[in-house]
Amino acid sequence: MQSPTGGIVIGPGVIATELNELNVGEIIDAPQHDGFLTGAASIDNGVGRFQMFSYVSDDAADQDGHLLRWGNSPPTVYVVAGATSEQIAETQAVVSLINSALPQDWQLRFNSQPVSAPSSRPDERIVVQYSPEETWPANEHSDVVLGWAQWWAYDTGEIVAARIWVDPARNRTQQRRMEVLAHEMLHALGRGHVDARQFPYTIMHTTVNDERHVNGYILHQLDNEALLAVYSRMQPGTPAHLVSSDLGPWESESFNVLALAPPLHGGDVFDVDAQLEALVMFGASERNGAVRPWAMGYPFPDATLANSRLRGNATWTGRLLGLTTRSEPLAGAAGMMIDIETLRGGLSFTGLEKWGVNQLPGAVGTGTRWGDGDLDYQIQVRSNGFHKIPGSGSDTGRVEGVFVGREHQRMMGIVDRLDSTSTARIKSIR
Repeated sequence: MQSPTGGIVIGPGVIATELNELNVGEIIDAPQHDGFLTGAASIDNGVGRFQMFSYVSDDAADQDGHLLRWGNSPPTVYVVAGATSEQIAETQAVVSLINSALPQDWQLRFNSQPVSAPSSRPDERIVVQYSPEETWPANEHSDVVLGWAQWWAYDTGEIVAARIWVDPARNRTQQRRMEVLAHEMLHALGRGHVDARQFPYTIMHTTVNDERHVNGYILHQLDNEALLAVYSRMQPGTPAHLVSSDLGPWESESFNVLALAPPLHGGDVFDVDAQLEALVMFGASERNGAVRPWAMGYPFPDATLANSRLRGNATWTGRLLGLTTRSEPLAGAAGMMIDIETLRGGLSFTGLEKWGVNQLPGAVGTGTRWGDGDLDYQIQVRSNGFHKIPGSGSDTGRVEGVFVGREHQRMMGIVDRLDSTSTARIKSIR
């Protein structure tokens, strides 16, 4: 997705989509990794227990006094036939953004093959339809004409199906369509509208025209943390008065590791002009047991990889930096090769090592080996992004990435696994 500054953002980490800006003075420098500046910081930038309790309990109280959510089996998101390729990609991007906030063992699935509009309740599915407001079911929605969500739930509070409508003609920009879809997706996941005066920064106001809630991003930190709280600690039907006991301890402080890539052609890493040729920052943030990877880069490539000047095999090398689920810094070498003709290739991480819980990442070679020290993935490139090929015999985990730089000089992405969450920035050596 695009950040307010015009760069490319993956994941909802501290620098990526949370509104609280990282104070550079809070970063503790760590040893460089092959020219990459690295560091760590503990930052009090979270929602906090009182606000989280107030938000979730008010939400439950407004919905017949109990909490709505899906059960233990996450639904699959489908798009109705007739959607454009851009709308399908935007839907997938919103699903990925929401997944980055949800617990790692409760992730929405996405099916990119369009389906027919369901004639009845679409059990165990969330179905998204892009169509004019006048085609939506009559007399079922309010005067809001940007988007609408309908869901079905048992008396126990467990949601079993949901449908979403978005009017593309009334949401002409990508930012607006994704905001509206994210708002309706959170409805489909059980969240209701909230008081804008009590909770000024959230996407769940009655209208997305209120610019306070996102400041250029799709989800606010409150939206991210509410998804985590509900789907990691609550059960369907939790009464409003029991939200506090189910929530338990809820920290506002996060532990973060981050890295800044060196300029492509050498020089001072803080030279803004040199960095803007292909700037990449990346890292991971841990709070309340959830590790969130992120990567941010600039600028967009001028053309897709298939239409670039590259021929034959293109290779990128660099570093990985992230956190394990125990908040241990994790690092290693990274390399990717792509066959430009087939747009397929491999992504590997080697020499993976970790350090102590909430500690600085040490110098290369000073940590203890993580797992067997290696990860390997088969990769498919689409447009200016890439992902793991399903069923390819790769290691487990979600892989998502994009190319950065006018001529694809760099690549960045995230690897998200139950036993690690990490981000790679890879420098081109083609």
